[in-house]
Amino acid sequence: MNKVSMSEIVPLIKEVISGGGKFSFKVTGGSMFPLLIEGRDSVILEKVHTLKTGDIILYQRDDENYVLHRIVKIKNGELYLCGDAQFVIEYPIRYNQVIAVVTSIVRKGETIKVSDPKYKFYTKVWCHSFKARPYILKAYAKLKKTFKK
Repeated sequence: MNKVSMSEIVPLIKEVISGGGKFSFKVTGGSMFPLLIEGRDSVILEKVHTLKTGDIILYQRDDENYVLHRIVKIKNGELYLCGDAQFVIEYPIRYNQVIAVVTSIVRKGETIKVSDPKYKFYTKVWCHSFKARPYILKAYAKLKKTFKK
């Protein structure tokens, strides 16, 4: 399978969502673990109408890299973002850097809408456990290793 770089695919994403369509792609990288797993999960993107804390967005950094991270805070018209597996908040991100918002996740073939109560619960818990993330992820890794044996 050939991989396509985000810089090649973003113009297509913009075209599709500006026409009211949806765009899906498999995630790469581990910054959104445990929610999104590279090579297994996909996201469905749509045009941004409004943004709120907890949303996952595709945006372009000033260094021109494209990233999929969660909004952890909005203050004075600026976005504060962080991957679910990360511990450093990236800011300020401007609204004009946002390309699309995730409206659904496809995990193991099952589509999970961001309006789903289980997803909303995960988002609230995960966003409010920022300081505990390192410990939670470490415990998860130990459990996974234990059960693999």
